[in-house]
Amino acid sequence: MEHAPVLTVSDIGQFAKEGGMVQLLTEQNRVRFAINVAVIERAGLKPSSQLLKLAQIVGGPMKE
Repeated sequence: MEHAPVLTVSDIGQFAKEGGMVQLLTEQNRVRFAINVAVIERAGLKPSSQLLKLAQIVGGPMKE
């Protein structure tokens, strides 16, 4: 597992905007999540289209 991709998840404010991958949010008594797509792709992970439809997107896809 030394070079395996790691998904970071937190409920810390601004986590996804500051470089985290997935941030858990509470809105209207519901748990939501924000995803930083650029950071996730840089780690070699690929979020599914179904997951992205439900998420608040913070970072766009990486440019090559």
